[in-house]
Amino acid sequence: MVLKLGLVIMITLASCVAHKGYSYVRPNKQLSYDRGYGYEGPRDQWSNDDGISGTAGKDYPIFHRVPWTRFVCEWRYPGYYADPEADCQAYHICQRGGRKDSFLCPNGTLFNQERLVCTWWYTVDCSRAQSFYSINEAVAKAMEEADRRIRIGEKKLSWNYQRESNEDRYWNKNWQSKRRGWNRDSAPIRHNHDFGFPKRLPNETPARPKFSVKSLPKHRPTVYLPV
Repeated sequence: MVLKLGLVIMITLASCVAHKGYSYVRPNKQLSYDRGYGYEGPRDQWSNDDGISGTAGKDYPIFHRVPWTRFVCEWRYPGYYADPEADCQAYHICQRGGRKDSFLCPNGTLFNQERLVCTWWYTVDCSRAQSFYSINEAVAKAMEEADRRIRIGEKKLSWNYQRESNEDRYWNKNWQSKRRGWNRDSAPIRHNHDFGFPKRLPNETPARPKFSVKSLPKHRPTVYLPV
């Protein structure tokens, strides 16, 4: 009975140690695992039941939600930022106006500031994350330059369109003016001019003379009888 009780106690203690998680206050004070991560390949390391190389909580953090840190986005360029206080499992997206959206990389991965993606923990040196923050500045300036060129291109297109529209409007106005002049100067010849041509058209049939009894001679014809 005593042996069974001792075995139960040992199993319970082992279970508590295995499932011990992080508290969610200041991670830079609470995390106790070794931060000197190794960088050898996963085949050289022991894999846990999740298929992740290394020991959770020792080689890499396993936060269940984004911990509070002192990271702020004010005065930073828009972009992605690894949070060293959360040992780079947490990262923040800074937007214009100082807005901050925070996320966690999946367990076993950390935010790679140089590549701006989550990669396996053994490929990330979190202590160097801040040295790559300038990548966001370069990306932001490149985007600003692209936006500037787009605006210039849009202005050129608008100017060319306006110029072509004005040219078309001028051409149409000039064309209408010429047409009005042609209509005024090209009236039908038979109405306005007489060049000695017959009034009657060639295909017109001559009018027949009117016949009436009144037009016959008034004297009667003389009739001669045989003798």
